[in-house]
Amino acid sequence: MHMTSFLTSSSVLRRSVGALLLVAAIIATTNGQATATTEWGQATPVVFAVGVEDGDANTGIGSVSCASAGNCVAVGRYRKPGGLYEAFTVSMVAGVWGQPTVPVFADGVQRTEPFSGLTSVSCASAGNCVAVGYAMTSDTRYEFSAFTMSMVAGVWGQATPAVFASGVQNASPFASFSSVSCASAGHCVAAGYFKNLAGGTELFTMSMVAGVWGQGTPAVFDSGVQQNANPEAGFNSVSCGSAGHCVAAGYFKNLSGGNSPFTMSMVAGVWGQATSAVFANGVQNAQPNSEFKSVSCASAGHCVAAGYFRNLASGYATEAFTMSMVAGVWGQATPAVFANGTLNAIPDTGFNSVSCASAGNCVAAGYFTNLAGGTEAFTMSMVSGVWGQATPVVFANGVQNATPSDRFNSVSCASAGNCVAAGYFTNLAGNGLEAFTMSMVAGVWGQATPAVFANGVQNANPNAGFLSVSCASAGNCVAAGYFQKVPYGNLAFTMTAVNNTPAPTTTVAPSTTVAPSTTVAPSTTDTPSTTVAPPTESVVVALPVSNTPLVANNSLSAGTELTITVGGFTPGEFVQLIVASTPQVIGSGFADAQGFVTLRGTIPVDLSSGSHTLAVFAPASGTGFKQPITVSGLSLPATGSNYNGVLILALLAVVVGTVVVVRRQRLVA
Repeated sequence: MHMTSFLTSSSVLRRSVGALLLVAAIIATTNGQATATTEWGQATPVVFAVGVEDGDANTGIGSVSCASAGNCVAVGRYRKPGGLYEAFTVSMVAGVWGQPTVPVFADGVQRTEPFSGLTSVSCASAGNCVAVGYAMTSDTRYEFSAFTMSMVAGVWGQATPAVFASGVQNASPFASFSSVSCASAGHCVAAGYFKNLAGGTELFTMSMVAGVWGQGTPAVFDSGVQQNANPEAGFNSVSCGSAGHCVAAGYFKNLSGGNSPFTMSMVAGVWGQATSAVFANGVQNAQPNSEFKSVSCASAGHCVAAGYFRNLASGYATEAFTMSMVAGVWGQATPAVFANGTLNAIPDTGFNSVSCASAGNCVAAGYFTNLAGGTEAFTMSMVSGVWGQATPVVFANGVQNATPSDRFNSVSCASAGNCVAAGYFTNLAGNGLEAFTMSMVAGVWGQATPAVFANGVQNANPNAGFLSVSCASAGNCVAAGYFQKVPYGNLAFTMTAVNNTPAPTTTVAPSTTVAPSTTVAPSTTDTPSTTVAPPTESVVVALPVSNTPLVANNSLSAGTELTITVGGFTPGEFVQLIVASTPQVIGSGFADAQGFVTLRGTIPVDLSSGSHTLAVFAPASGTGFKQPITVSGLSLPATGSNYNGVLILALLAVVVGTVVVVRRQRLVA
């Protein structure tokens, strides 16, 4: 599952009855059988053949898909000896994981020393899956092609670059798929972005019909909507309710230069125009910084998209929201509703993922900033088409840190009322992040549960997180991500829940919810960190200068807002945005599955004029980069936000192990 944005049909209705419908209580079971539960096994590292991985390791799984209980495929990337990354797949057959395998390209397609990554996988049935991603195709230039790879009857075919019509793609390609969805074997849609003839970044989809891929097709916006002079956009998620009926969702740069969330729908195999999300008056900021992170279609014409938007009250505040399609018609975008006394006065919330088990029965999951300024994971449930209140995650006593930094990255619902959400949290000792899951059984959420590793496997200072979860049936799920091993280095791992109890027939009745916890989910936005001290001046001075500037213009005014995306970090790693000479943390966030983090901050208004240093730094690994800047006195803000950068294929930065300014839109992935 991927992060998304949602809509509810009526916020007034949702506020009044949502609390009653948020949690459904089981009333009866069939034949006295117990309700299926989610019983997790131990966390298990992915095992590569000897000599395949780099000794320091930096491996992670970004996507997993289970077609049936015990039959799943996970995809990601690993670091090879020498430092380059290569894509890999690993398959579970009849409950047993095999060894990872790498994509195979035809001769002359991939560069001599492979560099690639897989970003998404979808399995329509056991042994029939499609994985998508990116691969470097030139030995001399930074050129990337989006590619697909299909498994038929359990056997992977060759990896194949996307094909565009003449005069569409730039002669120096720069493209990647970000998401794929298969409605049935041989009927799939992949979505991503590419560099057009003029050098701008555009969206595109590519469809497989009866096992045959068509050409890559650019998304079409109505005139006067997209900033066409230098387009910048991305699909974050695609979902197919049935063959030929799909929705893709993401963000694009509008005419005023802000990023807006949008969807694009395929009906009977034909794509319509890309359409902006519609908010009620007085909800979204005039200068939007919003996007859909995830979309899920339970059936043709019945979908939910979810993500975050910049609200009216503040240029810094973001809120989680959803948008729903019913019978093929999108409603308005609707902010998530929290109980009084839960959300911070300056909210920093967002949905990362949504999953719909059936039309009108969905769960969205993400993060929010609590009253004390910590970040907590939360979920929000739709029952019979009505959204309930947002509900913070609940941990047992003595598990979570008093200053939380938690989030859900993914959610999967096998059936209505039976879901699993997965992500990471800050442990009690405060010495690292740990992966965790939380399960809903018969409409009721249980407590959050940390992943359990065998003795001597996970580092005492953990740096772990689940990035994806997939449930084939109630109680039968796989979660996947990364963890920090002993003595150091990140490894990919999976964790499997197996339940052989038949799910009973249930009757669901509304019941009042338990009052939400006041614990908080972390946000990967650029809010300054209050829990991790900045590095010393000597550490900042010793950082290498970024090969690619962190900001395009190194002459900045005090009070200037910055949004940058940097790569080269360990997936899930905590990263700070720093201004020195006297180091100050002005933003922070967590690296995504590809090692990238988007950070936002403001040059302090009281910073003295003169020469300073802008830096990004990961305290756990010591990885960081710097750039000299010159700061002048406070000036009045311009009409729009001062963002720097253009959309660049996120994975390029990893090739050179450096930082790339990416898109001007989101707070953090």
